[in-house]
Amino acid sequence: RFERIAARVVAAQEPDGYLNTNFGRPGQAARYSDLEWGHELYSFGHLIQAGVARARTKGEDDFVRAVYRAADHVCDTFGQEGIQSVCGHPEIEPALVELYRVTGENRYLEQARLFVERRGHQTLADIEYGRSYFQDDVPVREAEVLRGHAVRATYLSAGAADLAVETDDSELLQSLRRQWDATIARRTYLTGGMGSRHQ
Repeated sequence: RFERIAARVVAAQEPDGYLNTNFGRPGQAARYSDLEWGHELYSFGHLIQAGVARARTKGEDDFVRAVYRAADHVCDTFGQEGIQSVCGHPEIEPALVELYRVTGENRYLEQARLFVERRGHQTLADIEYGRSYFQDDVPVREAEVLRGHAVRATYLSAGAADLAVETDDSELLQSLRRQWDATIARRTYLTGGMGSRHQ
């Protein structure tokens, strides 16, 4: 069943590795034209996480190779000389670190670092909720608390923590611990929930 579903997904992949059926085709918005709300890199992140799980449990196959091509596309498009922005919904960050852990390919770790370091420098458009909604108001290292949309905030901090561990970045890890402590003390429900919205 997995192979049948994966074959349908892989068939939609463009020659350059791009894989999303909501952008870039006739009658659709251009690729990466809505980084605030389009979820393109978020979707890549979950695709990569699926590829990581497949690689760890089954080994390399057509699906895993398609995931490598997709990750390479992200690195080529958003690398040092590429689009200098981030996705409005973090998730690509922990996915790239996990892919690095599976492959040992340093470019994936470097791309995760670029995304974490770009966050908080107002690369995304301002919205009625403010840039804190997608954690693009304050750099990760300078933030005092997890803020904005709860899912986005926790994905970003998870990816940044993975990055800090893999690069032995004690400064980044300490800033994340500071945010975690403040969040647990003041921004968590008695049930342990973080809430599903930025409010």
